[in-house]
Amino acid sequence: MAAKAIVWWYTGSKSMFSEMMHSVADTLNQILLAYGLYYSLHLPDADHPYGYSRMRSISSLISGVGIFFLGSGFTFYHAVQGFIVPHTFDSSLYGAFAVMAGSLLTEGSTMIMAYREARAKSRERNFPSLRSYLLSGAADPSTSVVLLEDTAAVLGVLVASTALGASALMGVTWPDAVGGVAISVILAGVAGVIIHTNTEVLLGKSISLERHEQITRLIDNAKIIRGTYDTKAMMMGGGDAVRFKAEVDIDGRELTRRYLETLPPDKLLKEVNNIQTEEQVVHFMLKHGDQIVNTLGAEINKIEDNIKKEFPDVKHIDIEIN
Repeated sequence: MAAKAIVWWYTGSKSMFSEMMHSVADTLNQILLAYGLYYSLHLPDADHPYGYSRMRSISSLISGVGIFFLGSGFTFYHAVQGFIVPHTFDSSLYGAFAVMAGSLLTEGSTMIMAYREARAKSRERNFPSLRSYLLSGAADPSTSVVLLEDTAAVLGVLVASTALGASALMGVTWPDAVGGVAISVILAGVAGVIIHTNTEVLLGKSISLERHEQITRLIDNAKIIRGTYDTKAMMMGGGDAVRFKAEVDIDGRELTRRYLETLPPDKLLKEVNNIQTEEQVVHFMLKHGDQIVNTLGAEINKIEDNIKKEFPDVKHIDIEIN
C-alpha cells in the first residue's frame, strides 16, 4: 500500500491511485473482519441466546459497503477526473511496473491460498461448485470476502499494468484513466456480491432444498414419528450454523411400545393384578404416564442427536409436538 501511494504521488497515475485506494480498503476491511470474527466467538448469553455468529456477516456487510463507497466510488470519481482534466506523468513508470510486479506476486499467492481453502470447504459441505458455495451464503465471510478481495486485487493489478503500459506506448494518458474506471467497476462488482450474500444470511436465508429434505427424512425415519410438518431451516450467520424447526405427529402406540420394552413383563403384570381400588388405578396411570412422557423426551433427543451427527452445522433444533 505504501509503495503504491509513493508511486502514485510521483507519477499522478489514475490507475495507481485506484490500486492504492483498493489496498487501503482491503486493509481496513481485514481489520473489520478480524473484529467481527473475534466478536462472533463470544458465548451465548441471556441477551443473545443463539450466540453472536451473525457478527461475522454484519462485519462482512459493512466491509462490502466500505468497498463500494471507498474502494469503488472514490476511485471512480478520481479516474473520471482524468478524462475531464488530462494529466501528465510526472516521472518514469519503471517504479510503477516494479511495484505492480511485486503486488502481483503477493496478491496472487494469497488469492491461491484463499481459493484452496474455499474450495476445500465447498467440497466438505458437498456443494457442486465453488461459485454455488460463495453465492449460497453458507461460506464463512472471513473466507469468501478474502477470496473475492484477493481476486479483485489480482485483476486490479493486471488492469493497472495494462493501462499504464498502453499509456506509455501511446504517449497519452486516457488509457490510464480507463484503467482507473475499470478497477472501480471491479470493486463495485465485488462489493455487490458481498452485500447481497450477507444480506441474505442476515434476513434468514434457507439452506438448500436437498439438505432440507435430508434432515426432514431423518425425522421421518424415526418409528415414533407419524408425520412431519411445517419444517423450516435457515442459516444463523457465518455460514457454519443452521437452525432447524419442525412440527411432528407422534405415534402413541409406537411410543407406548418403546416404553413397555423397558419394563419386565412379569413386573407390569403383577402391578396390574394388584390393582384393587380407583386410587390404585390413578396411581398406576400417573406413574406410567410420567414414564411414557420421559420416553418421548428421550426419543426426541435421539432424533436431534442423529441430525447433529449427520449435519454438524445444525446447531439449534426445535421439534414441536403437533
